Amino acid sequence: MPPFIRVGDLDEASIFFYRLWAISEIDEHPLALVILQPDYITIGDSWVLYASREPLTIEKINNLSEDTNKPVVSVAPSIPAGIPGMSLDQASIFGTAYQQQLVRTLLHSAMSLPETAVNRDRERGRWFTKSSGLFELWRSKHARLICQPKAGDSQNEFGYTWALTENSIYFFRSRTCKREGHLSCRGKFKLSEQKRETGGSYWNIDLVSESKKNVALLRLVPAGAGYKVFLRQLPKEFSIIEEFCI
Repeated sequence: MPPFIRVGDLDEASIFFYRLWAISEIDEHPLALVILQPDYITIGDSWVLYASREPLTIEKINNLSEDTNKPVVSVAPSIPAGIPGMSLDQASIFGTAYQQQLVRTLLHSAMSLPETAVNRDRERGRWFTKSSGLFELWRSKHARLICQPKAGDSQNEFGYTWALTENSIYFFRSRTCKREGHLSCRGKFKLSEQKRETGGSYWNIDLVSESKKNVALLRLVPAGAGYKVFLRQLPKEFSIIEEFCI
């Protein structure tokens, strides 16, 4: 039986689904997340996960499917009978095995929210994935994060060096992606731009280690010649990648 979740948690659950759980549980890098209260729409390569705090009609679901040209899986207080997804007032999930896995992953995200993510001020916004692939963390005289959008594609690699102060982390774009010193961590990354409805945007880098137990969800805010890095609190199932402990 699927777990009980609060409808009000679907917004933060969708953000963590987009940034973390889709990578760690179903090995997917979603293309975008759109929050238009009360709707939370995550778009993948071949699917759309449509969560809402209000009941969904067949017209809304069909319109979204036509707009994206992808099948829609829905999670809401109620959805029309026979539609892939889950009505939160019922105890069953309908759809293919993969569609059910999408729903279960979103439910897992909702059940695992960090305390600071509950009852946050809600806002509209959009996240767009700009790049994804593999990452490596190297430690020598300088700590370096190397991101490789495609395996073996060194031409399109990009990287950052960073500096730790007592209470802060600062990133700087690296002029080289040379691998020096000790390889301390590797895994998958996603670089996304978060556009706020109230104006402005942020860059986010999400890192999930090969073990899928150590992660870092980073927000990069311009500061001087680089970026000040803010760490998002993680669900209890995960530990912060050691290099980002401050």
